[in-house]
Amino acid sequence: MSVTFKCPNCGGTLIFDPDTQQFKCEYCMSFFTEEYLQNEAKKELKKEEERKESEMNVFHCTSCGAEIVTDETRGAMECFYCHSPLVFSKKFTDDLAPDYIIPFKISKEKMQEGFFKWAGKKRYIQKGFLSKNKIDKVNGVYFPYWISNHDVQATYKGEGTTVTKTTSGNTEITTTRYYNVVRKGRILFKNLPRPALKGADKQLA
Repeated sequence: MSVTFKCPNCGGTLIFDPDTQQFKCEYCMSFFTEEYLQNEAKKELKKEEERKESEMNVFHCTSCGAEIVTDETRGAMECFYCHSPLVFSKKFTDDLAPDYIIPFKISKEKMQEGFFKWAGKKRYIQKGFLSKNKIDKVNGVYFPYWISNHDVQATYKGEGTTVTKTTSGNTEITTTRYYNVVRKGRILFKNLPRPALKGADKQLA
């Protein structure tokens, strides 16, 4: 199995240098021993595992007792085993309760109908992907947004110039005048939306 090390300083690919018996980065010209790189890789792996553990939560289905693992942002889902609806009450607090919720525009049945119509025109789709059993597991997702108002005041300072040219006989005279420019303004932003999601989920909003 081949192992590729990345430079801890700049992220470039490291190559082994026979003369120094170390790994060399051709981008920032840094040198590292294999022992150092192995230790750094273990540290990064441990950090990643700790991050994933902190983002995942374990619940138990009240109907069948199954253990459900979910991320920290999910407030409701369906049990994978008995298909009972689950609501994680600890996820909802008074200070984070939404002011209002926009309902879904179409029903789940219409979504399935539209999906089959769209997917039926595609080639090379595996049969299992279009099975009714798979589609039944698709659920709607609510994307939370922060809505905020901002009152911004700003002052701009710059330098302006005026250039005039005059001609006296065969001589052209250019005169440049410099002056200060100061502008002040106030901008009001109302109902400015911002996704209240973490990680890769932001790409779905």
